[in-house]
Amino acid sequence: PEPTQAPTEAPTTKPTPTIPPAKEVCKEAKADLAFLVDGSWSIGDDNFMKITHFLYSTMGSLDLIGPDGTQVCHMIIPTTMSIQPIF
Repeated sequence: PEPTQAPTEAPTTKPTPTIPPAKEVCKEAKADLAFLVDGSWSIGDDNFMKITHFLYSTMGSLDLIGPDGTQVCHMIIPTTMSIQPIF
């Protein structure tokens, strides 16, 4: 029989960050960003939490939120629609 080979070293890759940094090309950009969110609970708790995490990570990656950068609003659409802070 052949001898057992020595184990290989564990990979040294860094884990991806949960909130990506703003891209250099976007740092000076001004934009209006709106999110439409299903709030009827027909999507279930797990999917609603996925949406919530997406919103936090997306907004966390913006360099500047406000009149001098990206203005953000979200609309929660349950049985009837309500608008949260508008542009």
